Amino acid sequence: MRLLVVIGGQTMLANKYRPKTFNDVVGQELVVKTLTNELHNNTTKQAYIFEGYSGVSKTTCAYILANELNGITVNYDVALHNSVDDIKALLQSVKQKPIGKDRIIVILDEVQNIFNRKDSPAAQTLLKILEEPPKHVVFIMCTTEGDKIIDTIKNRCEVLTFNKIDENSIKDRLKYICDKENIKYDNEDCLLEIAKRSDGSMRNAITKMEQISSLGAITMSLVTKTLSSKYDDMFNVLYAVFDNNTESLVTTVNNINDIDKFVESFFSFILDI
Repeated sequence: MRLLVVIGGQTMLANKYRPKTFNDVVGQELVVKTLTNELHNNTTKQAYIFEGYSGVSKTTCAYILANELNGITVNYDVALHNSVDDIKALLQSVKQKPIGKDRIIVILDEVQNIFNRKDSPAAQTLLKILEEPPKHVVFIMCTTEGDKIIDTIKNRCEVLTFNKIDENSIKDRLKYICDKENIKYDNEDCLLEIAKRSDGSMRNAITKMEQISSLGAITMSLVTKTLSSKYDDMFNVLYAVFDNNTESLVTTVNNINDIDKFVESFFSFILDI
């Protein structure tokens, strides 16, 4: 039995096997090719938007790019600090070129939180600095909701979209980690099932795998008992409608974290059926 360890919101293995170079990044070939070409040709931009699903290497690629640019990295959690005073203080702190480094790379995580409304003072402050950014500063804005970022800011950035990672790529990475860590598993189908239940997120897949491995050798039975499928709620809603079971329907819907994404996925689910 393995002990499940969480470090800074990530499990031990998710942190240990977080990519350190672009060669380690899985499932984002177009993004990696774009950034490596820019580095090779010395054509990197001063402002980027990394948009896409959670757990698909947006922030990881931001750190890798910062390292390649020989920069001091400033990671700013916009979910917690998104007032106009917060943004002004951040921008003031990076005005001076650092000693011993070429640049300052400002990573704005969950940047969509600045854009609660179109006339947001914090957004306007950010826009002003992006119009004439200091030459030594590179901004990388990471978001799961790129549609919230106003066009005037998007037009001043290179926008790179991170897609969900395909299940086989996730499965191969899980196998690699299991072999390295001597984690026992019945067969690769068990790992593929974890990948299927991770909604295209490598981080989620590694976290789920470590969770299951803490209970013993990974088997298909253990996977299905431990993890709920992304389709479970969809089937529960469908059965509740067929059975005219209002109580079950309301209970299921109330337990769904992101109802907008669920509704979008549910329509695709129905069409697939």
